[in-house]
Amino acid sequence: MAKIHTSRAVITGLGPVTSIGLGAQSFWQALVDEKMAEYQPAPVTRDHSAPHCHRVDITNFQFPHSVRPKRLDRFTQLALASTQLALEDAGICPAEMENTYDVGISYGSAAGGLSSAEADIGQPADKIPPSLPFRILSASAAGHIAIAHQIHGPVQVNNNTCAAGNAAIADALNMIRLGSAKVVIAGAAEAPLAPTTFQAMDCIRTMSRKGAARPFDVERDGFVMAEGAGTLIVEEYEHAVARGATIYAEVLSAGAGCEAYHMTTPEPSAQPVVRVMQQAVKLAGAQLDEVDFISAHASCTQQNDINEARAIHQIFGDSPYVHGLKGAIGHTLGASSAIEACQICLSLKNQAIPATVGLQELDPKLAPIQVSQKFQPAEIHLALNNAFGFGGLLHCVAFSRIS
Repeated sequence: MAKIHTSRAVITGLGPVTSIGLGAQSFWQALVDEKMAEYQPAPVTRDHSAPHCHRVDITNFQFPHSVRPKRLDRFTQLALASTQLALEDAGICPAEMENTYDVGISYGSAAGGLSSAEADIGQPADKIPPSLPFRILSASAAGHIAIAHQIHGPVQVNNNTCAAGNAAIADALNMIRLGSAKVVIAGAAEAPLAPTTFQAMDCIRTMSRKGAARPFDVERDGFVMAEGAGTLIVEEYEHAVARGATIYAEVLSAGAGCEAYHMTTPEPSAQPVVRVMQQAVKLAGAQLDEVDFISAHASCTQQNDINEARAIHQIFGDSPYVHGLKGAIGHTLGASSAIEACQICLSLKNQAIPATVGLQELDPKLAPIQVSQKFQPAEIHLALNNAFGFGGLLHCVAFSRIS
């Protein structure tokens, strides 16, 4: 019987596309800016379809010149731009690799091409463009990435709601470990700024009516919805070393589970969240006291932040640093944990933790956790990335400083 591969998986390229920065360098520079602790996502505007809601658009986005965007949904445009940035950062061109079947794709999105679907609703049948079916599918991003870069290896697509980014990274890790790919383009993209999305989120009161996302803050009242994408180049360690690649971090493991309690309300005991984090640490071959840093899901809603803090405290006490990114970039739904994974990799490489933007006064109702309130150098060896989605979907990915 053939042996199962157990290759190490490392991150060699990052492509965050956010309202505060495009690409690893500008994204990190924005996060470490000493003024960042008082920063509010820009531009925050009210959405005309749901007057109580606010949105964060990417205003400085330019589509890659190599691909025509007209027939693509916005989320696919963001995915292609993010992928291009990640590949350039990694210094790798899939089409020029010796075997293009050694390159895979693992990509996610919660809403896919919803904005395209809305734009064409109500049109006469003879006016609907033939590109519509391919614009609305969540698989559109992965398919266009493959076409643009001539990738012939395995492709996985997921719709794991707000945990889609972490799910994509977990699938990429499995591809590398099983030997089905040497390089995997992993991530998620989201362009949810459409009337249906705003009205749906507004009716269940998950979005901030104050227009400010405040992770773990006593005044938090929900998230601010945003567009964005995050792509990571996950690569077999030996392959990365052989080509002299810069390595940001190692992907060690992924924990997953489901609360099986309610579509939006977290399970009150927080035990499912506890288990998923414990599982990620165990599968990483580490001890709980070795975790130095947690990128929290921190959705800025009342109960979710309370529940996540409870779970973190039950396992770790108040020892690891905890950071919430959504105050800086808004909530990019399926893309959020992919962008947060980019931030973890940059924190591991630079040995520093950014401030949690939007946090002014820690909610006293939270279980005691150490939330970062200012940029600070820190010794980080092992970090966890939490992502929780509607339907009770739970994903936690463990990253480590490369050794």
